Amino acid sequence: MKAGRRSLLTYLSLCLASLLLLAAFNYWNALRLVERTLADQVQQDLNILTGDVDQRIEEQEKETRRLSASKPVQEFLDSLPSIENHQVPVNVASSFAALLGERGGIFKLSLFDRNRVLRLQAERPLNTVEDGSVVFRTRDFKPQTQPVDGPQSIQFSQVPKTSVWRYSTPVLNETIKPDGGVLLAELDLAEVFLDRDGGAEDRIVDDHQDVVVWDSEDRIIYYSQRSLQGQPIQNAMPELAGAVQSHTNGIRQQRTSSGGDYLFAFAPLPRLNINVAVGRDRSTAVASAHRWGLAGLALAFALSIPAALFIDRIAQRKSAGIARVSEGLTAVAKGQLDQRVELQSTDEARAMADDLNVLMERMRAQYARDAEARQFESFFRISAMLTHDLKNSIEALSLIVGNMERHFNNEQFRIDAMKSLTSATDKLRALVARLSRPVTSLSGEHGMPSKVDLVPVLNRVIKATAASSHHQVEVKLPPELFAVVNSERVEEVFENLILNALEAMTKKPGKLTIEADRTSHGEVVIIISDTGCGMSQKFIEESLFRPFRTTKKSGVGLGLFTCSEIVAGSGGRIEAESVEGLGTTFRVVLPSDVS
Repeated sequence: MKAGRRSLLTYLSLCLASLLLLAAFNYWNALRLVERTLADQVQQDLNILTGDVDQRIEEQEKETRRLSASKPVQEFLDSLPSIENHQVPVNVASSFAALLGERGGIFKLSLFDRNRVLRLQAERPLNTVEDGSVVFRTRDFKPQTQPVDGPQSIQFSQVPKTSVWRYSTPVLNETIKPDGGVLLAELDLAEVFLDRDGGAEDRIVDDHQDVVVWDSEDRIIYYSQRSLQGQPIQNAMPELAGAVQSHTNGIRQQRTSSGGDYLFAFAPLPRLNINVAVGRDRSTAVASAHRWGLAGLALAFALSIPAALFIDRIAQRKSAGIARVSEGLTAVAKGQLDQRVELQSTDEARAMADDLNVLMERMRAQYARDAEARQFESFFRISAMLTHDLKNSIEALSLIVGNMERHFNNEQFRIDAMKSLTSATDKLRALVARLSRPVTSLSGEHGMPSKVDLVPVLNRVIKATAASSHHQVEVKLPPELFAVVNSERVEEVFENLILNALEAMTKKPGKLTIEADRTSHGEVVIIISDTGCGMSQKFIEESLFRPFRTTKKSGVGLGLFTCSEIVAGSGGRIEAESVEGLGTTFRVVLPSDVS
């Protein structure tokens, strides 16, 4: 029960963590998308607004130049001395009224004669376009407009400390040349942006936008909050002003004086030498993202519980079948292969159970085959090892018989030969005994290691194998040399190494050297060298001391393998050095009797 509760809590934690992570990612992505979308919108708004204003200013310039080149204006300047009662001709008045009749355009026109004397002034009250609202004056100009100091300017220029921009152009005659007169047009930028931000059908700025315009002296010339117009932008909107001072354009978040949270895009308008910023209310869009994000988090909490219950139910259904399969695997691990795992066809673990049953059947068959193979291998290894030992005994007898004709008259030879024959006979009896006990023949039935003097063992082996050899035999042994070994088995090692050395020198007489001493570390070392055919380095590295590997045309290949096993069992090691055509040296290193 407790395990089930822990599983349910685990699934609940995993589901809650996964769903919360997904909801948090969606929350973060929604906020990022809102910010990016809002930034794109304000940048697009700014581009549209500045493009529209720039186009309008260009149109006003063209209309002003067209009016200055019109025939009624030329005729008016030429007929000034004859005009009575300072009446404005109808064609001149209609031309001026047509240019002044659009809100957000030029609101005042002033016409100067060749002597820079103001002769005609037409003015429309700001923010109105009503019929008859244009006022014409030919005298008593109020306020007095100062004459310009040049024939014309190529751009609108600001009237200092106002939102008014002026544009002057020469009056042209019929030959399209300056005739001396000047037409001065005045434009109020506050009205221009008010018209763009107002209630006209073609307005650009919607209710969620905020527009700020300031001049080269950082004075606000237009802002939707009229109370800030004319104030330095550093005081009204310091963060936006700081951004403009460090960048020519960009996007900046700004909290307005009314408490609104806006995202502004700003850029300069070179034609008028002003800066324009368009902002959108950020709080509304962000608040919507917050609401959806929090709703997502709440939904994650709500869905995590049924999801955990659903997963837990599925896991319980699966766990029953998996438990049965696990029991079957445990039985396999214990070697119990005589059972089957039976599950219903609807159980999802049925496929694993079927695979496990097939595996157990194959393992039972394989174990049966392996048992037979082990029996054959055991029989083969016993036969091979007994054949090898029998071969060594026969070779020892052959050496005695071969030397008997030459040394039979030697009494000492007859004594030694009798001892060797007795020893060989004992070994043959031991071989027969091992054949009657095949199960224990490879199990190491020899006695435990003990403290043994190796000098007598070596002398006994030398007399039995090499004493009567036609090869030169050199023996260097100390008076005594004790080691902890099994006497019978280490004697087999020495006998095998000496016989191998003698066989290696069958083609020509050679020299057999047998030495024994202690190493600098106190270990016992026996060195057996010959001047025979030698072995290749590749054979030493890949085949030497491995079973059934030999360089002899007739041989089993178990001699050196048995030697290495016996030496390793005594806690020692056997080493070999050989050069093809020069000979071989074996070093048997055994543990000393000194503890």
